[in-house]
Amino acid sequence: IPYVGTARQVRLPNCNLEEEKSLKKKGRGSFDIRVETNHNICAVKWYDSRAVTLVSSFAGPDPVQIIQCWDKANKTYVEVERPSIVATYNKYTGGMDLLDSFTAKYKFPMKSRRWYVYIFWHTIILAVINAWLLDKRECKALKMAKQEILNRRQCTVAQE
Repeated sequence: IPYVGTARQVRLPNCNLEEEKSLKKKGRGSFDIRVETNHNICAVKWYDSRAVTLVSSFAGPDPVQIIQCWDKANKTYVEVERPSIVATYNKYTGGMDLLDSFTAKYKFPMKSRRWYVYIFWHTIILAVINAWLLDKRECKALKMAKQEILNRRQCTVAQE
């Protein structure tokens, strides 16, 4: 099964990637690579504004791309190297990650002794979040203006 995702450094105990401090000294866009050849697993630690560790079974660091990132200190765009594994992760992230983050943000606010109440409300919250994400994706595909999207949602809410 091909996979790509983030991992905490403590979850990779025998993978000796560089420390965040040393990557920070090298500057934005610096990265360190470790490959485990028996199982074809690649681990990359990339530093942009913070260090992030990515693990993949099919994507690696090559080819390295040059991207434009905003620098808050200088208030200009700077060129930063980005490994291919980061681009792959950014391309395919969004579905479950967004769903997980929104369900964590909008938890069921009431307390209950009945376990099935939580399952019921969790299902309702998942349905609402998925509907909103699908609507957002549809509006983006149709290239709707922001005002049109707002009017569409207001009409939908007003009808209900």
